[in-house]
Amino acid sequence: MIKMNKEKLTPNIRFGGFNADWKKCNLGDGAVRIGDGLHGTPQYSETGKVAFINGNNLVNGKIIITKKTKFVQEEQQSKKDKLLNNDTILISINGTIGNLAYYAGENVMLGKSTSFLEVTKFDKKFMYQLLQTNKIKNYFFSNLTGSTIKNLGLNTIRETPCFVPLSEEQIKLGLFFSKMDNIITLEQQLLKDHKQLKKAMLQKMFPQKGETVPRVRFAGFTDNWEQRKLSELASHRGGTAIEKHFSESGKYKVISIGSYGTESKYVDQGIRVMSNEVTSKRIVRKNELTMVLNDKTANGTIIGRSLLIESDDEFIINQRTEIISPKNLFDPKFAYVVLNHPFREKVKKIVQGGTQIYVNYSAVENLTITIPLKEEQEKIGDFFKQLDETINLHQKKLETYQELKKAMLQKMFV
Repeated sequence: MIKMNKEKLTPNIRFGGFNADWKKCNLGDGAVRIGDGLHGTPQYSETGKVAFINGNNLVNGKIIITKKTKFVQEEQQSKKDKLLNNDTILISINGTIGNLAYYAGENVMLGKSTSFLEVTKFDKKFMYQLLQTNKIKNYFFSNLTGSTIKNLGLNTIRETPCFVPLSEEQIKLGLFFSKMDNIITLEQQLLKDHKQLKKAMLQKMFPQKGETVPRVRFAGFTDNWEQRKLSELASHRGGTAIEKHFSESGKYKVISIGSYGTESKYVDQGIRVMSNEVTSKRIVRKNELTMVLNDKTANGTIIGRSLLIESDDEFIINQRTEIISPKNLFDPKFAYVVLNHPFREKVKKIVQGGTQIYVNYSAVENLTITIPLKEEQEKIGDFFKQLDETINLHQKKLETYQELKKAMLQKMFV
């Protein structure tokens, strides 16, 4: 006799007072209407007030209207568009498959990559979280249609199997995860605000083209900034090919082209190297910087980026990376800021190559940097270091909350 495995009908973690099994059903059982938008192109209007939206307009639970969003006149809206209401959840079914948003009364017309679910038979907030669980998403992605462009069919949504508890437990779960979403949204906004602050201060705390002083500076500093070539401010050492010296038991982390993140932070690729006659000459010292001279893409997302090394005896550089050693009149923390921002824009203008671009350090060190006196450099360097630390803190908190939510979805849903 074959022993059948009984499906587990209760979650691993649940609120006190609930012990009934969850009921197996389909997503379609929770909605009175499931449909999608216009299969075609509407007549756009520069004076239109109705936003024509698709799946990429659904971001973190909200409909986001961007500069690229086109508009139509109200008469273009279909009956389905006009029936959207407070019970509606929108889901992307093409391209950004699975993106979700609550409909909150926005004046919109749906495109074909946006589906709507009018949820009245399940709790709406519960349904919104249910759609984010791995079981539902995995079912969606294993049942997509189309070859080049994948689509999530309406019948697939209707027939997706799921488990749901009684109404009271649905409401509790929906509220719990909505509060968690609010915390995540707040952290996302704090992170965005601090990044925007940094961007603004980089504009204001460095002199603009043709100017000798910044528009914002610390009290007590009035002297003009001076232009110097990088070669006057720092000495340098070049890298070489060290791949044959890589070793899993190596003490040193390797800095190569893949070690530079788009935020100019070190990306640990897990590559290690031993110190020997060849590699020991490329050990980076504390308060030195490294600059990447190659980029595997034509758009130059990492070319010219620099890392500030904050510990001795930890890193060795590979080829196409240059060690930059600031001289006494060039503060390392200030150097990190200026090399990654105003100076890097100059570096990008002298790149060579096509699909893979590069610069030679002999050309880089002849570029000029506008600098203040050392004391003001130190103030600026400290300011941006603290700002970067705050940004990193919010980034880590956001990632922690997001991972916590994923774990709780796994444990609190069947």
